Amino acid sequence: MALIAILTTRALRRECVYFDRSNPLDFMTEKQFLARYRFPKQAVLDLLNEIEPHLQRPISRNHAIPPVFQVLTALRFYASAE
Repeated sequence: MALIAILTTRALRRECVYFDRSNPLDFMTEKQFLARYRFPKQAVLDLLNEIEPHLQRPISRNHAIPPVFQVLTALRFYASAE
């Protein structure tokens, strides 16, 4: 009986996981940004302005990934795929 109580309380107390959502466009220098994403900041901002309406979700209920992180993740993936 005590084992069931212990397992139940462990299942109910899940640890919260928080992700760092700081924007690399804000805190990285131009040189660091270029080394990581292989594009200058202004080119990424121009690209983001063009495709952001297509990446934006109609509702924010599901905590969707913001378009800026979608673009930067794709650039980082394709930069490392060489």
